[in-house]
Amino acid sequence: MLQYQLQGRGHDRRHVCVSWPQIGQSIVKASYGDINVSSLTAFRRLNRNVQLFLLTAGLTGMTVLGGIFGVLFNLFILRLGYGTEFVGLVNATGLLAFAAPALLAGWLGSRWGTRPTLILGLIITAIGYGLLSFT
Repeated sequence: MLQYQLQGRGHDRRHVCVSWPQIGQSIVKASYGDINVSSLTAFRRLNRNVQLFLLTAGLTGMTVLGGIFGVLFNLFILRLGYGTEFVGLVNATGLLAFAAPALLAGWLGSRWGTRPTLILGLIITAIGYGLLSFT
């Protein structure tokens, strides 16, 4: 087990213990003073809507938005005979395609509120994935 100690001013001490993962246990535990909080316990303390959003974002991120799909897509482009410059151009174009609607989402979030904006975004994403199946 590795133990790191971060010291702030005066009595502000934070200990982070990192151990090899075991089944059913958290990988990282942090202790703030006398309170030990594991990452799973911290996740359980969140609001249910926040938990569902984080699970959805995590599953989507691991599959379509940068997980194994990104690796396989890059290898596929290279296998087609394109160079690494083209792979970078395709990746940059995809990131810019995410950045443009993010500006609109920020504006809508400040105008309508975050919940209706998130729901609208999820509906548009679902429609887009549905239409993607017809291509």
